[in-house]
Amino acid sequence: MSIAALRGKALAAALTAAVLLGLLFSFIEFRYREYLLEQERAEVRELLESTTITLANAVHRRISLLQGLKAFTETVALRQAPDRTLDAAFPLFASGLYSSVAGIRNFVVAPGGVNTYVYPLEGNRKAVGHNLLEDKRPQVQEDVRRAIETGR
Repeated sequence: MSIAALRGKALAAALTAAVLLGLLFSFIEFRYREYLLEQERAEVRELLESTTITLANAVHRRISLLQGLKAFTETVALRQAPDRTLDAAFPLFASGLYSSVAGIRNFVVAPGGVNTYVYPLEGNRKAVGHNLLEDKRPQVQEDVRRAIETGR
């Protein structure tokens, strides 16, 4: 066998080895990228789950507050005569609700469509006595009428 033939075979073997190494490195790089993507997906999934739990807890806290306010409102609606005990209890009741969750601006209970109970009173004094059934905004009037009719 001649030297040229041996060189040709050596070159073919080297090229074959280079192609095989290139394919091996490409496969390893592909698998590594898949691994990195899966790691990132896991991190995003974990963040989403954490955010979902935080959001759900915030919503549940606010719903609990609204249920407490609903119970108070139903008590107000059931009373027939002025009840000074209830009048004095609202600020205490509302302050507990107000301080327990951030993001609540105020609480207003409007029996018969008139803002009677407002907390906090400071900064909201104008709201006291406001008749929502006579509000300038037709949508507010409609919403209040519907709430009175349905009890919701």
